[in-house]
Order: sequence, then structure tokens, then C-alpha cells
Amino acid sequence: MWKIAAIEFKLLDPELIKNLARVRVVTSDLYDADGYPVEGGVMDPRLGVIDPGLYCRTCGGGMGECLGHFGYLELARPVIHVLYTKIIYDLLRITCRKCGRIMIENVYQLTQASPTKCPHCKAQQKKIRFVKPYTYYEDKEELDPLQIRERFEKIPDEDLEKIGFKGGRPEWLILTLFPIPPVTMRPSITLETGERSEDDLTHKLVDIVRINQSLRENIDIGAPDFIISDLWELVQYHTATYFDNELTGAPLARHRSGRPLKGLIQRLKAKEGRIRGNLLGKRVNFSARSVISPDPKLSINEVGVPEKVAKELTVPVYVTKLNLKEVKQLIKADKVNYVQRPDGRRIKVTAENKKDLIENLAPDWVIERQLMDGDIVLFNRQPSLHRISMMAHRVRVMPYQTFRMNASVCPPYNADFDGDEMNLHALQTEEARAEARLLMAVENHIISPKFGGPIIGLDLDQISGIFLLTSRETKFNREEAAQLLAYANIDLKLPDKKEFTGKEIFSLLFPEGFDLEFDPDYAKGLKLSREEKMKRDCIVIIRNGKLECGQLDKSALGIEKGKIISRLRYYLTNDQLKDFIDKAGRLGEAYLKLRGFSMGLSDLDIKPGTEKRIKEEIEQAQKDS
Repeated sequence: MWKIAAIEFKLLDPELIKNLARVRVVTSDLYDADGYPVEGGVMDPRLGVIDPGLYCRTCGGGMGECLGHFGYLELARPVIHVLYTKIIYDLLRITCRKCGRIMIENVYQLTQASPTKCPHCKAQQKKIRFVKPYTYYEDKEELDPLQIRERFEKIPDEDLEKIGFKGGRPEWLILTLFPIPPVTMRPSITLETGERSEDDLTHKLVDIVRINQSLRENIDIGAPDFIISDLWELVQYHTATYFDNELTGAPLARHRSGRPLKGLIQRLKAKEGRIRGNLLGKRVNFSARSVISPDPKLSINEVGVPEKVAKELTVPVYVTKLNLKEVKQLIKADKVNYVQRPDGRRIKVTAENKKDLIENLAPDWVIERQLMDGDIVLFNRQPSLHRISMMAHRVRVMPYQTFRMNASVCPPYNADFDGDEMNLHALQTEEARAEARLLMAVENHIISPKFGGPIIGLDLDQISGIFLLTSRETKFNREEAAQLLAYANIDLKLPDKKEFTGKEIFSLLFPEGFDLEFDPDYAKGLKLSREEKMKRDCIVIIRNGKLECGQLDKSALGIEKGKIISRLRYYLTNDQLKDFIDKAGRLGEAYLKLRGFSMGLSDLDIKPGTEKRIKEEIEQAQKDS
């Protein structure tokens, strides 16, 4: 079996254009009186089919089977390929106007000024000038495409090799045969009135064929030069705007309505173009997009979905004997948008037909239910640079207009709350939901595949609260401790004692047998013995799930270097680790709310001596300059 070894981009040889083509286009007519495509026109049935019931006259394929075939148009006079004007200009400047040779004899001459005489035939050279979009002058005389092509035909292959001109002959930059693309890449549409509306490229091709016909007829009857020149210029204009309808110096080709036509370049480039708009960018159903906002009360694997979105997005539920009663209740509660019968007919649920649908509902029917709490959805923030840019969350239907998420899940998405938007996808099959739950759930991606540490952890207020909570000075009576846990929505049983330290409260979250010892960030650089660090509470020691010493900071619970989260993954399941992060975050925020946290301008002052250092650096830089 043959395999493609390589792809090489070359200029289209006129012979290749002819060999690729299945049709020679000779008329500008599109359809006959009966509405069928005219043979020899730009909608010739041998170029492909776009209508159901018709078959391609070249390959016999129907609509959707035939990919289309090229045709060609013989131009009455050659025209410049507008996308290669820069290369044409360079070739005219470096080749001799008489013999066609490159006007240097050795590499050294490349560094010298442009020669005024050809070193090979001694012919005097004239200055070449290019005026956009596609006009060339030699001194004051205009060079037409025919003259340029004749010059390029003289250039020997050896000289082309010297200047690195690969992939064809330079005379192919001047078009003598114009390729007509398949009908399938420029399909027409039928309007509500029954009239056909043609693609912009088809409009341009009709203009090119029509003006080319007129030019050929005028040449044949020996029309005056100025008429031939005007028609030739018109063919050049239409071929140029077919390729690019935003050329500098050329008026826009417009539709009858005044709308600018889209050339080939406009189809490809920009955000709405073929590459960014279609190949790299997709649009899907069952999805939503909105601004994101933080909500610390949500679990890290939950997403707050606005009621408006939840009512619009649906998931299919197959009716069985087991869930029939429940499904009827959903229809009664206006939680179902559509019902699908076994014969495939889809019925919208309305106040008028709701009662009948409930009575007729039976196994093998399918309902399209609105999103509800606990549903699995995919959540994504673009650009999707790594696999954890898209994860599975559980739905929590909430009021207002934005998606809500726990701030701890921001790092994998690289999200913040300054106006970022995110996408949500409602999964439509049981297989997709199972895969999302098992492979894509947030709790399965707490540890980063990039650096092996936690990419989901605590941050900001949560860490500030836990740092203050785990201070030696923080103490609670039993009532205050119970109040704190209730405020943080943590259902844990307090030991039977009257007084608790902050360390003991936080230790309730650790599993039994959990041991860890490390130097926190706030104690880095202290050259003290272990005993001295323990006296000053400057070392974190956890024994059998009890925090005995140290305050917990970012190095304990933060992302990337959070040592506690990194170690806990060996003691807890993914679900349990997710619960630990949820509870720790809520506990930190709850304590910070109860205690208070003040900040003044003095907290923003730079360190003593820094201003002096800055002044010294500036003075040194001024001296050096």
C-alpha cells in the first residue's frame, strides 16, 4: 500500500492545471432555462454536485460523496498572479532585461550596489519600479504581463538555482491558464423565495469568464488598442480581487447590495476564516458560556450554574419501569423540556400537553431533562493548554448570571475573577458521563502532571485564616469551637474536653497515623536547632494526625509546594483529599471572618534600607551611561 512520504509546495505548472482539470470553461452562463447547470460554465456538473438527486458527471458520486473536480479557463492575455508581486519585482530587478541572466558573476558582487550593466551581455539596465497593486514600470514605460513573462522565460535554470528559486519556473508567476475550483467549495444556496444565491467566488469567476470572453472577441475582430488594454486591465483586476479583495490601491469588488465580496485570502485569514474559525475553532450544542465568580462555599469539584442556563441545557434520560414514576414527577415540576417517543418524534413539553404526556409516558421513551444538582458537566477555560484546562464538575444550580467556582480550582484553569469567561458542556450519553466521572473529575487531578505537586490547594484568605488559627495563642472554649466548626459547615465530633487550641481544631481534619515534619516558609533562614525551633513554634510537626508544633502557611497547604497536601495523597483517597481541601479552606475563611483581619498603609511600606539601595542603583546606572 502506498504511503505519503512528503508534501512539497510548488507553483502550479500550466500543464498541471490542464491535467488536473476535467472541464474547459468557455461560457459565463450558470444555468439553462430549466435550472440545470450549463456545460462549459463555472457550475458544470463535471465539476462536482451540490444538489440532492444529481450525480457527478466525472466520478458518478452523489452529493456528499463527490469531493469535486477542477476546471480551467484559457486567458485571452496573461495576467499577473497578485499574490506573487513581490517575487516578480525582485526577479525583474536582478535579471537582465535582454539576456535574462542573473546580474552577478560571484558572491562578492551581492554586497555591491545594483549593476547598471549586465556582466554577461553588457546590456544597459533600466530602473524597475513597482506600483501597487500589480503594475510594473521600466523607467517610465509600463511593463505588461506578456513582456514580463517573455523575460522570465529567458532565465536559465542554473541561475534560478543560484538564487534559491525552487518549485517551478518564474514564468508560471504570470497566469495563462486560470484554475476553476470545484463547485463543492463554493456551493450555492436556495433562498426562501426559491431563487438561487451564488457563492462570492462564483460571482468573481463569472466576472473573470465574461470579461475574458469579451477580451478574446475584441482581439479576434481587431478592436482598437485602448479597448483591448481596458479589457485586459479589467481581467487583471477581477483575477486579482478573486485572490485578495483587500488589495492596497485596488477598489473593493462588491456585490449588487454594496457588500464587499470575499476573496480566497478573506476565506482563510482572520478570526472568522477557515483556519481559525473552522479548523481550529469549533461550535458545539449543549454548551454554555459565562463570566466566572468565586464562591468559597462550593466544593472544589462543584460548579455553580445559573438557573437560566440550567433550564436551557438538557441531558437525555431513558424511561424505564424503575424510573417511570420519578420521570412523571419531573414533567409535572416543569423540569423536562422535550419528550422523544420510540418512533423518534420529538415533542416540546408545554402547559397544554403536559398532562397528556404524563399519561402516555412509557418505557423506551426518552426525556430531555434540565440540569439538576449533582449532574456531571465539563468545565473549560480557554486557551486549553494542558489536560486539566478541562475537568468534570458537579452541578449546583444557583441564582444570578455567572458560573461560580471555588477559588482553589483556579490554578489548573489559570483563571482569575477579573472578567474571565469559561465554557460548560452538558454530557449527553451515559458513557461520556462515566468517563468524565472516572477520568476527568477535579478530585482526580489535585496532583499536577507537570511537577508532581498539588496544583489545587489553599490560597489567600484561606491560608491567612489557617496561619492565625494554628498560632499557639489561639484558644477556644467548647462552645466557640463548636460555633467555628458549624460556621465552616464542618460536621466533626469534638473530643470531650472544655478548652481547645487552634492546632487541635485543625488536627480534627487529619487522618490517624499521619506523620510529617518540615520547616515552613516563615521560618526559612533561621539558623536554630530543632529544639529552639520547637520553642519558637518555627517547625511544623504532625504526629499521628495531631499538629503538635508550628503554624501552617503556604508551604504547608498552598499549590505547588504544599507539603501537607502532597503527603496526604498517600493516606487518603482522591475523594477524601478533596474533602480535606474543602474543609480546610472553609475552616480558614470561617476563622478569619470571626477574628477579623486588618491591613493598613504601613503594611505596604517597603523594607528599611530599600529606598537607599534603589537610589544607589540609579546613581550607579547614571554613572555607567
